[in-house]
Amino acid sequence: MSSELVPLLILGAFFVAIVFRLVHELDGKRLRRAWSRFLAWIEHGLSRPYKSRMALYATEKAILKRPELEYVPPSKRLVYATAFCFVALTALSAALILCIVLLGRVPTELITAIVSLASTIAGIYIGRKGGDLGGYED
Repeated sequence: MSSELVPLLILGAFFVAIVFRLVHELDGKRLRRAWSRFLAWIEHGLSRPYKSRMALYATEKAILKRPELEYVPPSKRLVYATAFCFVALTALSAALILCIVLLGRVPTELITAIVSLASTIAGIYIGRKGGDLGGYED
């Protein structure tokens, strides 16, 4: 085993021990509530608006037609995949901070993993929202 991997394995074991201790200390209901709020936050962020039908609104002078805005919820698989990416990004960022503090250097593998996860999350949100990144218009 290379000498560079030993501190990273020790950091990983330390991080896993902290996470298990935190989960053990927290009440199950609070942890489930926090997880469900996190998933609801992601689901709200990934829901896509669409105009379903025209609605009639009566005023004193006229009847106005305005489209109602509905939201299409994302699939559960997409929500869980996004949540997993966020959790992994948080864990890798914490590992990067620990490596900088304890080792005094930045491992390129961690930077690569963080950039790829951030790109994945950005791709999920841009692809789901159908974001306009600018480009050719007719």
